[in-house]
Amino acid sequence: MDESSFSILVWLFGFIDNHFPWLALIVVWVFSNSLRTAVRSILLRLGSAQNVKLAGMEFDMTTREFARVETAYNQKIRTALLGIFDPMIQDHKLVSKFAQFVDDEVTSLMDRAIVSQETPDLLRCAVHVISPHDEEQIYQLIEFYPPSEPGKIKRGRMKSIRFGIIGRALRGNVTTYSGDINSNKYVSDWGMTPAEAEAVNRGNSTYLAIPIENELKQAIGVVSIDVGPKFAFGLDVSCEQLDERLRGSTGWAELSDSVAGIHMRARSEWAEYQTKS
Repeated sequence: MDESSFSILVWLFGFIDNHFPWLALIVVWVFSNSLRTAVRSILLRLGSAQNVKLAGMEFDMTTREFARVETAYNQKIRTALLGIFDPMIQDHKLVSKFAQFVDDEVTSLMDRAIVSQETPDLLRCAVHVISPHDEEQIYQLIEFYPPSEPGKIKRGRMKSIRFGIIGRALRGNVTTYSGDINSNKYVSDWGMTPAEAEAVNRGNSTYLAIPIENELKQAIGVVSIDVGPKFAFGLDVSCEQLDERLRGSTGWAELSDSVAGIHMRARSEWAEYQTKS
C-alpha cells in the first residue's frame, strides 16, 4: 500500500470514529477477539449506566444494546459455520458413526448395577471442535445423541475454550473425567460462573471428555459424555482406563479420523468465506 492510500484509510477511519463511534467499535469488534473480551469486562463494571463519556465523546454503552450487537454478530457467524460444516457432516456420515460409537462403546462401559438397562438415564453425548473463526471458541458439531430435546437445534452453539470440562480437555489435550459433578464443582473446578452453572445443570453427575487429535497430535475437538447417576462407569474405574478403552476402539478411530478431516477442511473453507464476504 502506498503512502497516499494509507493516508486515505487513516482519514476514513478517523471520520467514522468521529461521526459514527458505534460503527467504528463494531468494525473493530468483528476482527478483534481481545477487544471483545475487554469490552465485555468493561460492561460488567458499568452496571446500569446508560451513557459513558470517553475521550470527549458520549456513548450509549448499555449492556442491552451491546448484547444486541454481539448477538447479531454471533448469529451471523453461526449461520456461516453451519453452512460450512453441515454438508461435510453429511458426506462423512458423522451422525451415524457417532451414534454407533455411543451405542457400541460408551454404553458397554456403563455399570449396569448403577445405570438402568431400560432407560438412557439422561445419557447425552456430543462432538465439539475448535471453531475455525476463533481458536478460543468451541463449536458443537452435531446434535446431542441420544436426542435430548427433539426439535431444538443445538449444533452450532459456541462456548469459550475456558468453559467447563470440554474446555479443560481441549486446552490440556487430556481425557478428563468426574463421577460426581454438582453445581458447586462447575464453579470451583470447571471455570463457570454461578449463573452459567445453573444454566447447564441438568442433574447429571458423571462427565467424561475425550480429546480428538489431528495428524500432528494437536487437540482439535472433543467428545463429551454425561450421564445421570454418579459414577455411571463404576465406582473403581479410572480416567486412564476409560481413555484406553474408548480411544482404543475401532469406532473411535473411524470417528476421530472423520472429525479431524472435517475440521481441517472447514478451516480452509472458512478462510475462503472471509475472503469473499
